[in-house]
Order: sequence, then structure tokens, then C-alpha cells
Amino acid sequence: MKFSKEMFSSKNLYIGFLHIAVIVLALQVVVLARQNNELKNPSVAAQKEQLKEGDYFYYGELEPVREGAVPDTNSSQQLVFIFTTRCPFCKDSLPFWKQMANENNTRYSVIGISLDPLENTTAYLVEHEINFPVFLPGDVEWFIEQIKGTTVPKTIMRNNYGSVEKIILGRLKKEQLPELTEVALVTHN
Repeated sequence: MKFSKEMFSSKNLYIGFLHIAVIVLALQVVVLARQNNELKNPSVAAQKEQLKEGDYFYYGELEPVREGAVPDTNSSQQLVFIFTTRCPFCKDSLPFWKQMANENNTRYSVIGISLDPLENTTAYLVEHEINFPVFLPGDVEWFIEQIKGTTVPKTIMRNNYGSVEKIILGRLKKEQLPELTEVALVTHN
């Protein structure tokens, strides 16, 4: 194949560049569509290596968002909400998390854990009127390794030995609340 000057004309180079740009954009659309599907369908995300029932889940050091808050890790169970302030699925789950915290009836303690900085988390708590205790991991990278990734929200029922009794990945739905309550009732009695 001989190369001619016509092959490298500005018009041909421009067309070649456009073809490459279209291919790159198409690949990005595929990647974003897959990520969107994983966020919308927790079962897809659950197929990957995720924290699961029976796994050990250790908090590490937790720093309170509100002064004086202390995580109750000695109760027989802890209901743990792991979230970020930018996550729309976390925001959708908030009413159910609040409901679980308010209906507690001393069967389990409630602990929120934000993966975002203190300033963002504090504003989020005020904006959404969150009353349950919320903490920040002392070492976020280590904590993300413990929960096996950044998929949020994660709703976890954990016993006082550190074992995950129930986990719901992704948006919490009203019909899933009985599953969490049942775990608390069975273990508490």
C-alpha cells in the first residue's frame, strides 16, 4: 500500500479524527449504561464481590458527625446505613432509614456511616432532618475495603460479634423493611 499526500490531507485527517472520537464516545456510553444498570439493579452489583450475609464487618475507628454521639456497638444488633450525600438512591432510602430508626423499640441500635467529608455530611443531616447518629470512618480507604467497594447505599443488620445478618445493596424499598425487622425479631428473641 502506497501512501499519498491525499491520504494525509486535512480533510482526511479530520474525518479520521471524527471516526475515532465517535468510537471513544460509543465506548463511554456502553460503560456508563452498564454502571447505571448496576446502580438501578442491586442484584447485578451483588453478583460482583460485595459484602454479604455471614461476612465479618468491622467498623474501625468512627468519628461522630455531631458532637457527643457514640456508636452503640454493644447492643445485640446494629442497623447500619452506609451512604454518601451525592447518592440519589441514598436520598430515596432516607425515609425508610428514618422509619427504621424511629421504630427501633430497643431491638437494635442505629448507626449511619457517611463516606463523605464532615462539612458535606453535616449539611446533609440538617437538610434532611436526620436524627439517628451518623459517623465518618477514621480511614475511609480502609473502611471501603471492609465494605468491599463503594456501592451505596448499603443497609446492614450486624450482630455484636461483627457478623452481617442481613444486607440490602442499593435503594431500600418499603417492601424490604419486613426482612430487616424479621432479622431483628428472630435474633432478639
